[in-house]
Amino acid sequence: VEGGFFDVSVGDVDPLDLSIFDGGGAAYLGIQVASDAEMSPRVSLGTAPFAAYAERAGDAQTLGGQSPEAFEVPSGAIMLFNRATCPDGWSTYAPARGRAIVGSTGAGVEATVGAPLGNRENRLHTHTVDPGRATTSTAGAHTHVVDPRPTTTSQGSVSTLKLSGGSLTWASEYRHTHQVDVPATTSSSSGAHSHSLDIPATTSSEARTSDVMPYIQLLVCEKL
Repeated sequence: VEGGFFDVSVGDVDPLDLSIFDGGGAAYLGIQVASDAEMSPRVSLGTAPFAAYAERAGDAQTLGGQSPEAFEVPSGAIMLFNRATCPDGWSTYAPARGRAIVGSTGAGVEATVGAPLGNRENRLHTHTVDPGRATTSTAGAHTHVVDPRPTTTSQGSVSTLKLSGGSLTWASEYRHTHQVDVPATTSSSSGAHSHSLDIPATTSSEARTSDVMPYIQLLVCEKL
């Protein structure tokens, strides 16, 4: 104290915990000398940015206790980009050109199947179909019913002989017909048979895959 004035730096006697500013609310400084009543008014208390940084510099480069390195993209990471070239620190991942990416089963990384697609390629393909050999069921046994229509015989005649005075002559002639109706009858059963079928294998016409696998082309890059 000098000439009734005093000068003291906050935190000189007891360190000031800067966490009191973390809540974002206002903080005030009250002054009280010995047993006197607290002076009025209180003084609004703010932080000096550099002083606060110096106090917490040890934690300034961490997030949740993790160092910056823990949040870096690791080397070998693969990402897709909607741009013509890979960003700095990345390079084009050539094995992915023209190919769909499938998760590894653990048997091997970067294993490939088939030839890669060309630019905007809609690949043609065919299918081979072989129905195989088969035999039809036995069928076809049948009979026929025959029932001739009634018919009339042609007209015939009957003659008689007459003996008179020692002479023999034809005395008369009677003409007549006969009605014939042969009854219906059924033929014996016949005709049962089967067929052996062997449809040859054939190849379908060519078709495109556009209605099966629509796709979009993006740049695949690998972290260096």
